[in-house]
Amino acid sequence: MTKSRVERNPAELLCQEPRETARIGQLRVGVACALILWRNCGVRAVLLAGFRRLTEIDLSFSEAAGRETHRTWLYRWLDPDRRSLDATIRRFGAWGWATRGRRWAVRVLLAFVVLVVVPIVIGAVATAQTGTGEQVSSVSSGLSWMGVHDSQGVQLSKYTFVTNTGGVMHLGNTIISTPLLLLYAGWYVIQTSVIWFIGWVLSFAWLDWLDSILRDVAVNLTGQIATSLMLVTAATIGAFFVAYFVTRGYYTKAAMQVVSMLAVAIFGAMFLADPLGDVLSSNGFLAQGRNVGIAVAAGLNGGSSPDPSALIETLQAEMADNFVRKPLQVWNFGHVVDERPACQAIWTAGINASNSDQIKNGMKTCGDTAAYAAADNPNVGQIATGLILLLAGVVLLGFAAYLGLKVIKAAMDAIYHGIRAIFGFAAGGFIYGPTQTALIRDVVDSFIAAGRMAVFTGFLGIDMFILGDLFRQAKGQVMAVLVMAAIVQIIAVVHLRKLSHSLDGANDWVANRVALAAQNAGTRGGSGGGRALGMGQMGVTHAMSTMAMLGGLSTIANSPLPEWIAAGTPGWLHPQSRMKKKKEEAQGDFWNDPELGGGRTTAYGGSYANRITFSRMAKKAATSYGGIDTYLGAGAAARAVLDNGGTLGDVRGALYGAGFEDERVVSNTHKSLGITLGNAANYSLSDDRVTQMVAATQRLQSSARRRVVHNDTNQSFEEVAADIATLRSAAFRYRRDRSKDGDIRLSAGQEAWADAYMNNNIAFLGSGQREAMKDLMDRAAGDSGTYAIASLTPDDAKNIRAWIGAQQANNTYKSVEKLIADPTNYQLLREVNLSVAAVQETESYATSAPLPPSNSLEPMSGATPRNWASNFSLIRRLLR
Repeated sequence: MTKSRVERNPAELLCQEPRETARIGQLRVGVACALILWRNCGVRAVLLAGFRRLTEIDLSFSEAAGRETHRTWLYRWLDPDRRSLDATIRRFGAWGWATRGRRWAVRVLLAFVVLVVVPIVIGAVATAQTGTGEQVSSVSSGLSWMGVHDSQGVQLSKYTFVTNTGGVMHLGNTIISTPLLLLYAGWYVIQTSVIWFIGWVLSFAWLDWLDSILRDVAVNLTGQIATSLMLVTAATIGAFFVAYFVTRGYYTKAAMQVVSMLAVAIFGAMFLADPLGDVLSSNGFLAQGRNVGIAVAAGLNGGSSPDPSALIETLQAEMADNFVRKPLQVWNFGHVVDERPACQAIWTAGINASNSDQIKNGMKTCGDTAAYAAADNPNVGQIATGLILLLAGVVLLGFAAYLGLKVIKAAMDAIYHGIRAIFGFAAGGFIYGPTQTALIRDVVDSFIAAGRMAVFTGFLGIDMFILGDLFRQAKGQVMAVLVMAAIVQIIAVVHLRKLSHSLDGANDWVANRVALAAQNAGTRGGSGGGRALGMGQMGVTHAMSTMAMLGGLSTIANSPLPEWIAAGTPGWLHPQSRMKKKKEEAQGDFWNDPELGGGRTTAYGGSYANRITFSRMAKKAATSYGGIDTYLGAGAAARAVLDNGGTLGDVRGALYGAGFEDERVVSNTHKSLGITLGNAANYSLSDDRVTQMVAATQRLQSSARRRVVHNDTNQSFEEVAADIATLRSAAFRYRRDRSKDGDIRLSAGQEAWADAYMNNNIAFLGSGQREAMKDLMDRAAGDSGTYAIASLTPDDAKNIRAWIGAQQANNTYKSVEKLIADPTNYQLLREVNLSVAAVQETESYATSAPLPPSNSLEPMSGATPRNWASNFSLIRRLLR
């Protein structure tokens, strides 16, 4: 039930005024609505409602004027749907990815943000969190917990960048030092974190955090799984396989099954007593693998200490010197100040004291004036150096993260397979087949994990010690070594990936060979290839090749079931799948609409019906004169398209639709017709049939002279042939339209007068052609003339004019046909010129239209140009 006017909300009553209300009244209504909503809904609702009302006002006034308008830009700006986060991201994403230039600009901007802005922000946050104004040394309070120090025993958390921060009187130093210090803070945080992370991973401190938790979980799980009932059940099933093999005569396999069950029982008792003891303990095989790797790396570098903790600390100190201390000194002072013992001591003491002035003034005290000048005068070159160091730091961070995750993954794999082995030793290992294979894989992978640990830690140690040797040999050339170190890290990651894949393959191969030996003992398959039961096709790594993975993803992406799950999105893994879905839905709505979509009776089909008409008429005209893929046929076809309502833009498509395949014929015909129509549009005569015929003649004379007389190679013989075909089609059209006037019967006197006009017989006419035609047209209009026959009626005068036009049109067409039959005869081109000029003059006299020199056909006087016949013999062949 509708509300009465009294029951309605005042805002509803005010906002529903009729659109015919005056503009001032509607503005008042909008303001009143806004005041009510201000009190009830808040500021944002008021703004939206007010601008929505203004939009309706614009619409009402525009409808009165018969126009359509869109929403005001301000309302669109305030629209909450348009301002949502998803809509904003999609809008800016579409704008930034629209062109190649924008895509490259976005990539460069993202790289700049990642490499420059993010470190600066990190530095700004780290600096802001300290609450002090000391130059960046204040960042240290947030990193002191890492405990990383260099070879001099200085904590990295105390490092600082010494520079002149300027002030009100030295704004230049302030402008440069501000981004410089922020850039340093970001680089410093990254480098310190990398060194700490490598040491933390190799120290196995993270494994100690998991020790107590995972050991309790493993013990409790063992208590629930390894029960007497489970042991008896599994042993019974295993004994069944022994009996089965004996019955079938596989005595060796039966004996191997018995040995396997005994081995599982013996080793299972030891393992289940402390399931993850060998994995998590400080003397387990993971820790021993780590110790072997570090010892090998230290031994290759000349170290003799067997203590892993001391070796890790030495490695961290070496990295602190090479990747933080020396680069910082080069960045800050332009060179390594540690090369001077006095300066080294001063810098170390200043860092420990966290006193920037002590460091800067100490450089002057130790005699390094260059270092003092660099610290006291910050410059743009230091910012560039910082960017290089930052890039090298990012590469080092990627290497450390990759290698650290490899080490942690190796330990986690061992823990995972250790937990799985509880099920194997409690039950699965007694049962022949895949469960027994699973236990073998778990045991093998646990031991291989120790090998991985040794390999990865040894790889890291060797890499770091080699870089340390490079820094020592460089003798101060720190930046060059850093660039080389970044390249080495990238290459190291590539080779480390290959090494990791090799270890995965070795793990798979060993587990498969042991499982095959247990399952195929006494048979020929025991020493052969193949895969054991339970190994699967992907092996122990559960990994597929890149091509296999891509093929699998492609299959899943094009499967109907995932597409149904993804809300009917075809190719749902494609980055533009949603856009394609919307496009296909929109196209489907269009094509399935009985009035709009496909079919001849729909709007879309009807819009292309004229194309079919043009193609059919063009084919009919081409086959009637010249044939398909000939210039004469193309000229006739192009004229048929124009005569049936087409335009120049429709000609090329119609020729293709008619069956033309010679691109030169189509292009030259289209070009010739285009030039002719363009020139004819500027002529002063009103009859377009005459202007097109005159323009075609001028075009032919121009192209022929350029090709033959001036030997212009840019003017091809094919274009001249196309110009002749265009002239022929224009002459044909004029004769066709005038042909009905040729049936007019004139009296002997009238025909004599018309012949005298066409032959310019001044004695008979009593005047020139211009005056005679003007007098004739005056008679046709009902006026009396001076030189015309006195007995002519207006109808007689009109008939004479029409008869003259028909005769001139016929003469012109015949002269063009003669030229086509023998284009080598220069005289025939003169006759064409004369006949077309006669038509042009008659039209000009009859309509009193002026003939500017640019519109007039000039007589072709003079001798036949040299080589005319030989050149036009080629054109004659093109016209056949």
